[in-house]
Amino acid sequence: MKYEIANLKIKVLGTLDKAFLRRLKEYENEFDEDDYDVIFTNKEISNSIAIPYGTIISDAPPMYWIKLNNNEGYARYDNLPEFKEIFALITADMEWKHITAQFCSANILGLKEDNRVYIALGEIMKLVALKHNGMVIHSSAIAYKNNGIIFSAPSGTGKSTHTALWQKHFPETIILNDDLPIIREIDDKFYVFGTPWSGKTEVNCNSLAPLKAIIFLEQAKTNSIKQISGSEAIWRLINETKKSEIDEMMNLTLNMIDKILSKTPVYVLSCNISEDAVKLAQSILTDN
Repeated sequence: MKYEIANLKIKVLGTLDKAFLRRLKEYENEFDEDDYDVIFTNKEISNSIAIPYGTIISDAPPMYWIKLNNNEGYARYDNLPEFKEIFALITADMEWKHITAQFCSANILGLKEDNRVYIALGEIMKLVALKHNGMVIHSSAIAYKNNGIIFSAPSGTGKSTHTALWQKHFPETIILNDDLPIIREIDDKFYVFGTPWSGKTEVNCNSLAPLKAIIFLEQAKTNSIKQISGSEAIWRLINETKKSEIDEMMNLTLNMIDKILSKTPVYVLSCNISEDAVKLAQSILTDN
């Protein structure tokens, strides 16, 4: 199975559940057998999963990270004290191009719905993006008149509600992704891409738009918007991105944040759920 997500060619080997296949349908694409950016193999293991040899670099149960011996790459295994067996192991080479995920039988965990591959590949893509001049930001992203806008905030703040209001008041608005869009720098320009990992809403599309602005939402009784920069912008972006246990990947994250902020205006929108809040956010497109 071959997919293209954020202009990255991904080959998937192994069984995917029906719900994940449905989400991936829009991202199907054909390319030469050897012309891929990532090959992801997933397996369900009936016997015990063996932990590879290496140096533990993070041990925060249930997740453990290892740097493999001889610079062969990295591994992450998941385990809880109540389980004698490792219930998931992901290994990747240093370039995050060849990735394998092994899972214990779903019966061991008593899972009624097994979405482990969907979650694992979504987590892996956060790291893969970093190796390709990109990053994932927890946000709801839209395309409006060929302007990509990212609305970010902690869960429960109202990102999905706000972007839904954009579609209501500006019907030409396209929601690219409602949870985990990817930003990538291509030819010195930043673009925001839809991805299949869009939370429970499944609101996403296989499209892109040039990144125009990043807007952080805050709940308020009255509406106001201000541009921010420097440490405040950095702090807010870091809070809504993956903090990697791998030093190299964390350095790539910080570098990407620095590059994004050098080319993209960042705002804080204090708002209520109203048409006025949407129009206030939309005004930045005409002001810049």
